[in-house]
Amino acid sequence: MTKTTPSKKTLTVPLGAQFTTAPVEASQENPAVYPIWVRLPKSGHACPFTGLSRSALNALILGPNPKVKSVSLKQRYAIRGTRLILLKSLLAYIDGVAAAQQEHALSESDHTETEGANK
Repeated sequence: MTKTTPSKKTLTVPLGAQFTTAPVEASQENPAVYPIWVRLPKSGHACPFTGLSRSALNALILGPNPKVKSVSLKQRYAIRGTRLILLKSLLAYIDGVAAAQQEHALSESDHTETEGANK
């Protein structure tokens, strides 16, 4: 049995190159660019922006009182169309849910603190 040594790969660096270990910060001039409208993910896949499944998104965009804005693009007399979700609306809804949960958690912690003080 022969042992083989892994080949060493070298990196050629131009003379005078400077490296840093300082953290890299995103430029405020060019914030992240997100689309305005997004398609529903394929069945079995998650939304790349929120991680929500197709069925979870459908629950938010369909029904008599949808929580998130969406549109259906469909040609006249076509059987199928394309459902687009307003990403801003979806992210605002998620932010609202997160804020409500945080507020609820704070009010419960205040309630337990006052209960403990009364004992």
